[in-house]
Amino acid sequence: KHKTYKMEGKKNLQIVTGGFSGSKQADEQIIAKTQKYKEDAEKMVGKVFETFEAVQFSSRSINGISYKVKIKVDNENYIHLYYFEQAEEKGEILDIKINQKME
Repeated sequence: KHKTYKMEGKKNLQIVTGGFSGSKQADEQIIAKTQKYKEDAEKMVGKVFETFEAVQFSSRSINGISYKVKIKVDNENYIHLYYFEQAEEKGEILDIKINQKME
């Protein structure tokens, strides 16, 4: 379980230790990073994805950066891809959750 701390004098700012950041819209950098994992993800689930478009992500920094990315893989379905990177090099996929919806 992680702890949440409120910073003195900051109404909406919290530091969460051990947890992922809040979900954010995927930017160009996250979209490009995530594309590196498409082939590995397809091999892991035994399926070729129609599309592979990162739409949202969250991250946490502990000896590198762990990412949790929501990826659109066809018209209605998404996957949640969890991967870890150190020093801007391609890392490894930690987990994939398939058959996810946008909400």
